[in-house]
Amino acid sequence: MAMTLLMAGSAMVVSCDNDDDQDDSRDGGASRIAGVYTGGLSGKVMTVDVSFDDVYDVQIIDEKDADNDEVTVVLPECSFSNAAMPALMTIHAVTVPDVDVERSKSDSNTYLLEKDSFEATVGGVVYKGSVSGRINGTKAVLNYTLTPGSMPMPINFTFTGELK
Repeated sequence: MAMTLLMAGSAMVVSCDNDDDQDDSRDGGASRIAGVYTGGLSGKVMTVDVSFDDVYDVQIIDEKDADNDEVTVVLPECSFSNAAMPALMTIHAVTVPDVDVERSKSDSNTYLLEKDSFEATVGGVVYKGSVSGRINGTKAVLNYTLTPGSMPMPINFTFTGELK
């Protein structure tokens, strides 16, 4: 009887350990969403729309940390002008490390990204901003803000793309 209980207990421990290793609900999903997404970009400066005609790439890089819950997001370089800002303005490609990734509680195929604030210097310009978004399968929608240099207001961007 004692031997049977001991064997049953061992099987349960091994079984629990295997379940923990395969439990994807705790996986932040960084490795699952890493890649290059190609798509369109739109923006808004205060209430003025900014449109972009090119195709842009956003790169998501798995940081390969132990928790697998952070990525680096490389936002695309772009240029624009509009009626309120007739001079061409160039926004550098900005690399944003340590963006949190978590699986959506309502849809196991969706991963949510968020970085409340960051600061990066590119080409002598200091960019401040934030990033949030969702990736569902191969589709990405990212919303991000960038305030370049001493610009008094942020530029609000939306990127919509597909995994290459």
